[in-house]
Amino acid sequence: MPLSCAPGRISVLFDLALALLVTGRSDEATEAYRSAIGAVRAAAVRRRLAPLSVAAEDLDDAISSRPDVAVLPAAAAIRERLRRELGALIADGASSTDPPDPAF
Repeated sequence: MPLSCAPGRISVLFDLALALLVTGRSDEATEAYRSAIGAVRAAAVRRRLAPLSVAAEDLDDAISSRPDVAVLPAAAAIRERLRRELGALIADGASSTDPPDPAF
């Protein structure tokens, strides 16, 4: 199920993804994170860094404070994907051009 939202509301997609993850709905969370990352890639350059940064911080907080989330394989995969997206964005100074990761 593809998710979309109004421009400037990408954070809502990341919030939904995190909520799905912490409630144990890993497959849905993974799909929601994919959609959110896709929305970030489609956003104006100036709107890309903040949502990714906050999403990565929120996920790190959930992993460190919730042992049930920390052990989910999806949490580690999502964390790595967010870090790669952030790294690419920072390295480019604009946007990530990596193709979607089929394993994620």
